[in-house]
This record gives sequence, C-alpha cells and structure tokens, in this order.
Amino acid sequence: MFKFVLTRISGEPRTATEHRNLENWEELKQFLKNTYTEKRTLDYHASQLFSTKQSKAESVSEWIQRIQKLGSKFREATLQDCEQDERAGILTLADKLRNICFIQVLYSDSIQTTVRSRNYCSFDDITETALEEEIFSKNEWYKNSNAESPR
Repeated sequence: MFKFVLTRISGEPRTATEHRNLENWEELKQFLKNTYTEKRTLDYHASQLFSTKQSKAESVSEWIQRIQKLGSKFREATLQDCEQDERAGILTLADKLRNICFIQVLYSDSIQTTVRSRNYCSFDDITETALEEEIFSKNEWYKNSNAESPR
C-alpha cells in the first residue's frame, strides 16, 4: 500500500519524493511535514495578532473568526519550545493577549467601551457581548433613520 501511495503523489511533491529513499509511512509523513508545513516563528504570529484591526466593513462575527484564527496560530507557536510545566501559564497568557487584541481594535468605539466596561475574562463572554452590542447599535441606527425619514 505504501508503494502504491508513493506512485499516486503528483505535482511538485512527486518530484521531491521520487529521489528519496523513503521506506515507510513515518518517513514519508516526516518528509512531507518538514518540506510543506508553514514554518513561522512566535514573533511572526505575535506581530500578526498584535497588528491586526477590525475593518469598517467587517462584522463582529467576521472579526471574531479572524482573531480566533490568529490567536490559535499564536498559541501553537508559543507551545513549540516550552516545557510541559510551563504550558498552562503560557496558554493562559496567550488567551489573555488574544482577548486584549480583540477588544482594543474593535472598530466601533461604543461596542469597545461596553465590552471593556464588563471586564470579562472569558473570550466567549467578550464576544457574546460584542455581538449583542452590534445588533443593538444596528437596531438603534435603524430606528433613528426611520424616525427621521418623512412619511
């Protein structure tokens, strides 16, 4: 089965594996992982997380998804070179930094102020409040725009 799979690999990976003496699944897996996985450093992921901002056209739910993705990559990078007994503290810190980044650059000042005033620690609580405030502010804008239009 291993030899069959090797013959079915196509494109650039095929060229890369053809001239290697790969004997088993583990060697193939390790070669492909080392050759084709993204290799980014902790400082790269930290920079990505700390420099991102919610755009004007981006909804809070889209912002949540984007910050979660960046936060996950940052967490993974923080765990690469740490000892087992350091993991819990590192993950707690990474989550707090993600939460801070999420709140600090929310596009709407009113949503940001409301979320910050609640002083939540949980990302779920923070994002739920941001989503509720976005809905509330859209409803208020809709009410105000309808009240101002002549009938």
